[in-house]
Amino acid sequence: MESSTYAVEPLPSGPPWRRWAEVGADAAARQGVFAPVYSVSFGARNRIVIAPGDSRSMTLIPEKCEGYCQGVDGRAGPNLACGGCGRAVATRMDDCGMWQTVWLEPDAVTRRSSGLPAGPPPDWDDLARADHRVPPVEADGSWSRRWEAALGVALAHLVAVTGDRPVSLPAGPVAELLGHAVGRYLPSGPDARSRRLAGPGTRSVGPTNSEASSVGPARPDAPSPRLVEPGTRPAGPPHPEASSVGPARPDAPSPRLVEPGTRSAGPPHPEASSVGLAGSDARSGDLAGSDAWSEGLTGPGPGSGPWSVGLAGPGVHPPQPRPDILLVPRHPLTGEPWRPPGDEGVVVPLDSGVWAFLARPGETSPLPATGGLPEGVLRDDYPLLPRPWCPLRPHHRAFEDTLVRLPAIRAPRLHRYRAAFHRAVSPTPL
Repeated sequence: MESSTYAVEPLPSGPPWRRWAEVGADAAARQGVFAPVYSVSFGARNRIVIAPGDSRSMTLIPEKCEGYCQGVDGRAGPNLACGGCGRAVATRMDDCGMWQTVWLEPDAVTRRSSGLPAGPPPDWDDLARADHRVPPVEADGSWSRRWEAALGVALAHLVAVTGDRPVSLPAGPVAELLGHAVGRYLPSGPDARSRRLAGPGTRSVGPTNSEASSVGPARPDAPSPRLVEPGTRPAGPPHPEASSVGPARPDAPSPRLVEPGTRSAGPPHPEASSVGLAGSDARSGDLAGSDAWSEGLTGPGPGSGPWSVGLAGPGVHPPQPRPDILLVPRHPLTGEPWRPPGDEGVVVPLDSGVWAFLARPGETSPLPATGGLPEGVLRDDYPLLPRPWCPLRPHHRAFEDTLVRLPAIRAPRLHRYRAAFHRAVSPTPL
């Protein structure tokens, strides 16, 4: 959280936690969880999160300062007490791997005016400001944590609306920055097409094969892919952070690196997941096939190609013809996704700061807008865009927590997708 800002979580969060086996599917759905998880939160709704530096007149409760590593994680409930009355009013969370936050209990705090004049609330116009754009790379050269979280949330929505079917991304920043992650979490399509970004001063173009996103497979007749964690071996037990290394022996039987959304060139290993991801002629147990199209999804039918994705929002008109899915920004104040006037098609919401960068990345060319450099003149003072050593990857928890809170996850097709995903990447039992 930025200083002087706050957010409200309308769904239950924090302790107490109850195991899924104890509460059952109906009680979990009332808590906003629609797929089996290890535990379900029965904490308060509408908890308020602020930056730790904005908290005042609160002291830590020593007996509740438990944590996993070198901080506190709030597992025992509120660990901050009011400095005046001693009542537990908030939870500080700052353990390793966590964003530092303070969560205020809604029934223990009241809202009071500071007496200072309030500034104008953020609105759609803010997305056009340069300072609203969130760069994808941090100052230390690593990927932005906000981008990783936003990508995880958007991918969960993309999986839900497509029913785990192939997608094609628009050429440009969207495909360059998000294509790798989309290729890992969604299957590839043999006829992947891309569309250009459209907006004021630009023109829409039809699909072109030369600009196809790299999400597509190498061969249309390649064998069906298996859902295996990126950078792990199908033949061995999955590990969430296994490195991308080759087989231990040159003659090892097909321990090839297989990623969600890519196709294996070798025969499937007997210990690999038997759940496929694509193909209208999929065998029994696959996550595709014409029999799954009756699950209420709107978009291309089986065998009709991948779902097309386009970028749209304030000042960026949807491409024509309209793609099957529009990547749109969330409102910077309410969080509601933007929609074109009168449009009822499928949209996938994206963090407004991340969307603003994708829609208006700023100057990226070292050449003048007109003409060129004089002959014999070389420039070495143009800053190159920082590039981390690894591709942009979604935050796993953001993806998983968002996916289980979408009612669409109850569809049989997505239920099989998540089961295969867990067998491949998560050692934690459901």
